Amino acid sequence: MEIANLDHLTRIAAEHGPEALWQEALPLIIDACGAQGGQVLIDLVAPVQVRAGEIPEAVGEAISLWEQSLRLLQDWMPSSGGSLSSAPPVRNTVNHPTLPLVHIVIHFGSSILGGLSLAFAPEYLPAPRVVNTATLLTETIARMAGLAIEGYRVQRRLTQLNLLYEVSRVITSTLDVKAVLDYTTALAVNALGAESALLLLLDPESQELVVAASYGKASIFPSQYGVPSLVVRSGQPVILNSGIND
Repeated sequence: MEIANLDHLTRIAAEHGPEALWQEALPLIIDACGAQGGQVLIDLVAPVQVRAGEIPEAVGEAISLWEQSLRLLQDWMPSSGGSLSSAPPVRNTVNHPTLPLVHIVIHFGSSILGGLSLAFAPEYLPAPRVVNTATLLTETIARMAGLAIEGYRVQRRLTQLNLLYEVSRVITSTLDVKAVLDYTTALAVNALGAESALLLLLDPESQELVVAASYGKASIFPSQYGVPSLVVRSGQPVILNSGIND
């Protein structure tokens, strides 16, 4: 893989994260190894699949079975020499016994992040050098993905600390509760990249939700029912991907 491609992938990882990185990297790995197609499974907790090229049905079924076995091994720690489960040790590279198919486990440190499968032309047995190339490329991309994840976590932590600092600064600079609520609501909207927000508080006397602050073009929630009331009753956050009052 050329240096220019690696530079491009590094930018993709830093700016858009692991999923976008593998979408860009998979066709390059397929081309470098002379494969017909390939599939990547990333993030075993919330699995995401990326596929490119041609993958026959029988090969696709074999890939699915192998990826299922990876999910069973997600708590196994191959680099530490120990195991958190009774699962057998995982091999970094596996050649399918009957299909022109190679599986490569994706590691970052002692964690299993997912797996890469490369499908070759029928009756073609990939040479060891091809498998080695695929393994090295996978390890390189995995390091990029891992560093992108770590960078995201650091940036998120810095954002959280900055929010805490800003809220503390406002609280100590004014005794106006309304001003503090307005500012922190606007701060949350900007930090999360949202369009609008409502801050609703529970009135201790009427036991109804009242709007304490708003930002942007937020709709007024009915206090007697709907998502806000559900959140207050359950004490659990809710993600709603349809209309607010659906």
